[in-house]
Amino acid sequence: MIFFVRFISRFPFWALHRISDGLYFFLFYVLRYRRKIVLQNLHQAFPLKSPVEIAQIEKKFYQNFCDIMVESIKYITIPEAEFRRRLKFVNLELPKKLYDEGKCAAALCGHLGNWDTLGMATAMAFPHEGFGVYKPLSNKKFDDMIIRSRGRFGMKLVSIQKLRSTLNEAKGRVYAVGLMGDQAPHHYDKSFQFSFLNQTTYVTPGPGVICVQRNMTPVWVWMKRTERSCFELGFEELQIPASPSFSETELEQIRKIAQLNELAEAEAIRAFLIVKEYTRKLELQIQKAPADWLWSHRRWKTR
Repeated sequence: MIFFVRFISRFPFWALHRISDGLYFFLFYVLRYRRKIVLQNLHQAFPLKSPVEIAQIEKKFYQNFCDIMVESIKYITIPEAEFRRRLKFVNLELPKKLYDEGKCAAALCGHLGNWDTLGMATAMAFPHEGFGVYKPLSNKKFDDMIIRSRGRFGMKLVSIQKLRSTLNEAKGRVYAVGLMGDQAPHHYDKSFQFSFLNQTTYVTPGPGVICVQRNMTPVWVWMKRTERSCFELGFEELQIPASPSFSETELEQIRKIAQLNELAEAEAIRAFLIVKEYTRKLELQIQKAPADWLWSHRRWKTR
């Protein structure tokens, strides 16, 4: 099976796009893969959009989703020069500036465009020693292939269970960590709550907590698909207000996270503000290019 996947990865993009077109037809029209979830998410997120607009976003999402599958296979063997030709960077000076200043960075991303592309391109952009958090696959051979593929341009994949020990070992070095916080958290009672895409949403505090515990600069990394298998991505240092005001509900969340993670009050406040600003940036990017986000995820499931 791995031999077959590697064989497919050597196909040119035009051939892979034809495969993607076939996958789209099968997933969308035949299997109807998670269409109920996608439509429900879209209607909740964009209540003012017409049925025609929702249908257009839905179809484009599935087309992008199938492109992601073939793109990720292509990345197993893609030459670095070809990969770079398909990227356009915005504000590439920021990662270099942080590195020159000896500052560790947290590259805060979302499931936008193609997250495999996003991780590999971010590793290229940051001169830092790079780590990316991922969920290991149960199949050891495929897991090894994914680690080699995504790590070809400088990123070391680390499971969330090993992140703490990995960063402890990296103490004293200048590193960047790629983090995503846009999926449903495992523990709602240990999460923040924000208004996100027209609804109250639980958001994991992890990226903010890691930033303050490791004294990392939070950087928002956005991505959008410009054409098939071509992307634009940019870097923005998150601006945290110096004198924020909070509701009583927000203060309760901050106090809870401080207690759970053994943070000082000022640290918990900063963690809250980092995640709040990250969530706001993510929402703005989704509103600009809604089909780029991962709508098939049960983001607003309740337990």
